[in-house]
Amino acid sequence: MPLERKTIWLLVADAARGRLFAVDRRSRRFVLLRSWADDAAAGKGLDLVADRPGRTFDSAGQGRHAMEPTTPPKTVAKARFLAMLAGHLNAEAKRRAFDELHLVAAPRALGELREQLDPPVLERLAGDQAKDLTPLGQPELEAALGDRFWPS
Repeated sequence: MPLERKTIWLLVADAARGRLFAVDRRSRRFVLLRSWADDAAAGKGLDLVADRPGRTFDSAGQGRHAMEPTTPPKTVAKARFLAMLAGHLNAEAKRRAFDELHLVAAPRALGELREQLDPPVLERLAGDQAKDLTPLGQPELEAALGDRFWPS
């Protein structure tokens, strides 16, 4: 039985790294289309600030203390990275660059990513898995995820 000729994409990501593959069902391989890495989202939160936090007076008394940002810098960097990934998928869906999308991402990243996907992407979303597989190389990814793409 011949395989359908549709463009299948697979995004493997966490909050700091992402790899986008085209699934070649004929050769049973993943073809890397693009990869991203955000050193700010992957690094330590202290690496993201230029200097020590500002200081303020206590509301009562003579003491002073450091002010903490309302949102930790690493959280902001992760959110910005996931928004960039979602923006890329949203733009590519508008161009009709893919027919089917599969997402495999760390659980928290998957939730945040899905929240930012536009309806055209969600309509093409064929499956997702809340698991961090970003440390795996391409052969290991093909072995771990191939069952969902290769017909028996």
